[in-house]
Amino acid sequence: MLANPTPWRYQPIPTHTDLQPQIRNLLADLCKRGCIQPEKSSTYLSARWGIPKPGKPTEARLVVDYQQANRRCNPLQMPAAQTVTDILDGITEMKRSGEWFATTLDLKDMFYSIPINDPHGILNMCVGGQMFSWKYCSQGYRNAPALAATAMNGTIDSFVRPRPKTADVRIWTYVDDIVIMGHDCAVGRATTVDLKDHLSNQGWTVNPAKSMSEPSSGIKFLGTRFTGQW
Repeated sequence: MLANPTPWRYQPIPTHTDLQPQIRNLLADLCKRGCIQPEKSSTYLSARWGIPKPGKPTEARLVVDYQQANRRCNPLQMPAAQTVTDILDGITEMKRSGEWFATTLDLKDMFYSIPINDPHGILNMCVGGQMFSWKYCSQGYRNAPALAATAMNGTIDSFVRPRPKTADVRIWTYVDDIVIMGHDCAVGRATTVDLKDHLSNQGWTVNPAKSMSEPSSGIKFLGTRFTGQW
């Protein structure tokens, strides 16, 4: 993971006073979930600050400056993954082959579901004088997308592999978005239920507010709206 062990100078970045209580609450939640833990000392420290969430000015988003840490980390190769074009072409092809039904699942806090081993503490951060280490993947880390794609590929593969080979149901994934599509409404519904259980067992969290668990012939995926009409 660490290609260059040279430390860097820590320079704190202040958070607006109005957001500091929200940041403290967010850190407490991350500690409770086991994503981070307090540390008494650290060779490496990255600055963090809070910014308002888009459209939610009273809620804070934690941002960590990993410029120096990312420069010192070996990059991981991205695993083979479905491209946006592949996914959209696959959905279009299934639409052409007859009546179809689909569901969509959105994963909540995807990176926080991926455990990491950071023995050097290269991802450690400092918040208001308190140091924290990450036990799960932090957003902003250069290898987070590769780790997430590898983990999700493994999860979907372990779900699909033991199931009967059939062309009636297809599953596409892109980062934290999943679509299940088929020609049989009942099969699509059952597959969605089974996949949600499998995701939960593998440590992922489905966001019900952003998911569509009931089969429909009209979905929006990757910014494109698909309807039953060709």
